[in-house]
Amino acid sequence: MVGLNLEGAADPEPLPELDPTALARALEQSVCVLDIRDPQSFDRGHLEGSINLPAGSRGLGTRAGWAAGPEPIVLVSASIEAGRKGSELLRAAGVWNLAGLSVADPLAWRNAGLLVRTANALAADRVLPQIGDRGLTLVDVRDPAEWNDGHIATSRPLPLAELGDGRDDSLALEPPIAVICASGVRAAVAASILRRRGHRPVWRVTCGVDQLAQLGAPIVREQP
Repeated sequence: MVGLNLEGAADPEPLPELDPTALARALEQSVCVLDIRDPQSFDRGHLEGSINLPAGSRGLGTRAGWAAGPEPIVLVSASIEAGRKGSELLRAAGVWNLAGLSVADPLAWRNAGLLVRTANALAADRVLPQIGDRGLTLVDVRDPAEWNDGHIATSRPLPLAELGDGRDDSLALEPPIAVICASGVRAAVAASILRRRGHRPVWRVTCGVDQLAQLGAPIVREQP
């Protein structure tokens, strides 16, 4: 970013649009698929191994930088226009390794022989009865300061910034896994990263820690 700000950069070429056949060829290479649709659309059908990074979320470029790594990135979006806007946001944050853009079409993906996955989400009424149950690993991906201000008893801290691309060999999580944050967006990102790295099953929690606390979830606060 410093170099780009000081020296400037050439205007990027428009991202090539990939139909399902071209997308299948691209996926034969080592690429990272960033799906910038909303979590609900992503859950209904997404490419195997893709990362859900909603375009409206804060820090889109920063999160893409460490979640995707150095691999060429293929963007998946709800429309070409949304994909173009997403690519501009990524490039503005210094993410230039963009290889193509594809409009989400799970049916066409399947017809092209691509593996399409669905995902589930847990609402507050499904998470609350399982808090403290050894049959569920609740992972909190908020920042350390948020964790110290109050977290759900028995949950495990794993800040999103530290999760990175999920390749850490020391990351041991007992399935099934539910991921929670403050509002649900970071949980969607983290859940997709964990699935990409082979963890199953992994669910995103649609509500935040504060909402669960209001419903009676036990909260622990760290002493300063």
